[in-house]
Amino acid sequence: MKILVTGGTGMVGSKLCKKLAEAGHELVVLTRSPEKAKSRAGFKAEFVKWDALTAEWIPSRHTDGLDSVVNLAGEPLVEGRWTDAKKQRITQSRGEATAKLIEHLKNDGVKLKSFVSASAIGFYGDRGDEELNETSAKGSGFLANVCEDWERPVVESVGDISERHAIIRISLVLGEHGGFLGEVLPIFKKGLGGPLASGKQWMSWIHEQDLCAILEAAILKDEFSGVINASAPQQCRNSEMTKALGAAVGMPAVFPVPSFGLKMMFGDKTEMLLGSQKVQPSRLQQLGFTFSYPEVSAALASLIE
Repeated sequence: MKILVTGGTGMVGSKLCKKLAEAGHELVVLTRSPEKAKSRAGFKAEFVKWDALTAEWIPSRHTDGLDSVVNLAGEPLVEGRWTDAKKQRITQSRGEATAKLIEHLKNDGVKLKSFVSASAIGFYGDRGDEELNETSAKGSGFLANVCEDWERPVVESVGDISERHAIIRISLVLGEHGGFLGEVLPIFKKGLGGPLASGKQWMSWIHEQDLCAILEAAILKDEFSGVINASAPQQCRNSEMTKALGAAVGMPAVFPVPSFGLKMMFGDKTEMLLGSQKVQPSRLQQLGFTFSYPEVSAALASLIE
């Protein structure tokens, strides 16, 4: 298959592209820095200049013969403080970029077998102990609104260019390089980690290897359609996650961070850090998906040396 990927140089995107390339697929990767991406990628692809913030289109020769699109582009949520400018980039690089991407593909006359687009479990907002699945209603807050705007053009417009679409609501990704672990591991390795606020909030998560397998299945398999929660079956509270992190690095994790301290350090990003989402991967379980890492301790052990 010929597959176009946005966000293909990110933590998840680069691993997915390597997996797809090794399986023999032809890749077109849209990136802000093609030469830099090519030198670092470690997989074969055609790297084409494209910026999710402006979403200016590319020559149609790159879209000729496309079979699938995987839309992973978006300003990183975990990294950095959420300033007003950061929040604008988060919004613009998702909903607006996705709408423009679909519009450009439509204008090029592209007809796809599948269109796979990322979203996030932030769609559900802060829901306490409520069990959430793909039929649960949208929540409130900045991230819920971002996710709604991200998904809307896929639901409303992608049928014009694709036989099938899948929206993958991604939970907290545990990955080897960067992301959540990249932010917190230095703290935990010094023995300074601990629960955030009460530690009672639910943290739904996914190992990067399982996420790549879900995305690959969504590209190739007709039954992977509509909204799919990419979340491991074992949800855990923040206190359980921090305890598992401490065990993985061989250090205690007993220093709680009060909510007022989080707000001072992270500002509006505290919404994401303290939000409680107990997300069930109901669709994946119905589809018979097998998780390589269903439990958080084993997931962390595989990623932390």
